[in-house]
Amino acid sequence: MYFKLTLPNTKSKMSVTQWASGTPEQFLLHVRAAMHACKQMELDLNFIRTREAVPTAELNLEIAKESYATVRNSEKKKAKGNKGEATPGDSESLALAKADYEKAMQAVASAKLTVATEGANAFKLYGN
Repeated sequence: MYFKLTLPNTKSKMSVTQWASGTPEQFLLHVRAAMHACKQMELDLNFIRTREAVPTAELNLEIAKESYATVRNSEKKKAKGNKGEATPGDSESLALAKADYEKAMQAVASAKLTVATEGANAFKLYGN
């Protein structure tokens, strides 16, 4: 059984066999052909690019977390100093910092999911 693949950069087509049975040598040839197809389709580069995005997203999360903690502590100090005055529970700056923090958490989760998806794309080529 053959799979027909279209390379994204050149739009050329290639056929790759599905492994069914055979000798160990034939299996190694099959694996080499699979690796070649993955490289031709740039699945390895896509995986590397997405994997490199995770530390950046995690760094942005740490920055947003620190910013949120700073604003929250500042708001607590203001509220403590103004005991007699009515202070709103959430100021605009605190709400923005919290929104940035939550957005950064979602970006980290999304980056990790993208890495898993790109890593699995190489295995989608074959049914076995």
